[in-house]
Amino acid sequence: EEEEQEEDEGSMIADAPAWGAWAAPSEASSDTSSCSSREVSPHSPPRRSGLLRASQDLPPVGPEHHQSLQEAPAAWRELVRKKGLIHRDWATSRFASLDTDGDGFLTRSNLSGAAFARVLLECLGDRLPDAEDVDVLIDAAMRGADVEGDGHLGREDFEAFTWRLKRMVADTDFEVVQALGAAKGGAWRDLAARARVPHCEWAATAFVALDTDNDGLLARADLRKPGFEYLLRQCPGGRLADIAAVRPCEGLAFRRADAKGAGRLAKADFEEFTWQLARMGADVATEGARLSELVTQQKDDEAGG
Repeated sequence: EEEEQEEDEGSMIADAPAWGAWAAPSEASSDTSSCSSREVSPHSPPRRSGLLRASQDLPPVGPEHHQSLQEAPAAWRELVRKKGLIHRDWATSRFASLDTDGDGFLTRSNLSGAAFARVLLECLGDRLPDAEDVDVLIDAAMRGADVEGDGHLGREDFEAFTWRLKRMVADTDFEVVQALGAAKGGAWRDLAARARVPHCEWAATAFVALDTDNDGLLARADLRKPGFEYLLRQCPGGRLADIAAVRPCEGLAFRRADAKGAGRLAKADFEEFTWQLARMGADVATEGARLSELVTQQKDDEAGG
């Protein structure tokens, strides 16, 4: 059965062009928020590949970039530690507001209604996913926080549960900039922009593979196709390979990328959706190692070009 499933997943993208056949943006912005391309003059000298071309259009890697890679993990961990202390007081207050019978425990029934929706907004941001996706998020966070395994959350369990929710969807790049300051944080963002170049190319290929009706749009149902998880595992740097960690955040990332609320994503929206998934709750030490490897690889490509 496993062999048959692998064949089904592989056949789904068999007709999609190889990564190298897809041109990356002609010019990539140092802003990591988009992969929009601009027209290149016909008099511009030809360059070896789309990925190399886009990476060359970014600010050159200098000492400040290497310094940001070295300092980011420790600075980020200290920032997260301080946020955790603030969270403790916040969770105590919110727990008291939800524990309406005062028995010192919350059950799943307490995790509903307007009061809990306000708590969720504080954990997840200004936009909540659909109810089904909220349930998936809650289940994932409770599995990590329900230390007794009895379906009841005490105050400390609730603290761990809501902290886990916040960390699952945290904007890691924003936190690194906070931790390092504007100058070194900007260098980290430059490196993240470099990582987004191969991500754009992968997302373009994945979109075509999933858009089987060729209407240029993907709905949530398209992300339930057997081949989607196969494609996630091919994401550059292995950023989306942990399916169990990715799936609970999928609904929130989809909602954020679906700015018009249409319930379907165009190619640029899909790229934004998968990029958000890749950045949510990322570990800075792991990401720093990926970025360092990417810089080395791009330097070798430039030398060989």
